[in-house]
Amino acid sequence: MDEKDVRFQWENRLIEIWKELSPRSRKNFRLSLHRIQIKFFPYKNGNSSIRFAKGTLEVKFHTAFQNCDDSVSDSLVRLLFSRLLGLKVQEQWRENIHSFLDQNLARQRTRKVKLHQAGAYFDLQEIFSKIATEYFREFDLSKLQIGWSNRNGFRRLGSFERESNSIRISPVLDNQSVPLFVMEHLVHHEILHYLIPVKRSKGKHIIHGFDFKRREREYADFSRADLWIKREYQQYLRDWHSKNGIRTSSLRKRYLYT
Repeated sequence: MDEKDVRFQWENRLIEIWKELSPRSRKNFRLSLHRIQIKFFPYKNGNSSIRFAKGTLEVKFHTAFQNCDDSVSDSLVRLLFSRLLGLKVQEQWRENIHSFLDQNLARQRTRKVKLHQAGAYFDLQEIFSKIATEYFREFDLSKLQIGWSNRNGFRRLGSFERESNSIRISPVLDNQSVPLFVMEHLVHHEILHYLIPVKRSKGKHIIHGFDFKRREREYADFSRADLWIKREYQQYLRDWHSKNGIRTSSLRKRYLYT
């Protein structure tokens, strides 16, 4: 099935279930559905999302769902719509989706990627080596690699991909205005993801559990770094956008490093 057929199939399912569920919502979703936008992304954690605004339904699916069977697509759409509309989510939908993702994401082969560590201002390998020596001396991090992401991530400042055992940091931070302790905090955070796997509890994936948060605070400048990201990063990002001639009206105040 080609991409056009896949999108057509998903659109039909979305319209069908929207007509069924939207009248049940107590929220203000009784506006007509005029347009559907569907995109597929290879999210590392299998996430999908949905948003409805001004008659347009924006849906982002994990690429694994492009050719899933009807029972899985039905469960996924019903789960997303139920969350959007404030309706009860059935546990069976979650189980169908998690089972499908566990089987399909596990098939991905370990990928070798070439990353660049030296930036215009920061050398990520130097930061990685320092943090590894000071905080993780007893662990073998030889399989873990680090580098700059190939795109400017404004909200996702750092990420860890288990398939390739790689840490990526947004190049937006490669600037002398960013404190070194912020970069060290991000690297420390991502190394913890390598050492502490995601856990499953009550049908949910626990990414930043109690043990993770406890270990995260072992970094000496955790409080200062966390405060800078929460209070200073937005202004830094506005200055960065202004310098590069990019509008800043759509900037969000919540930033991620996962």
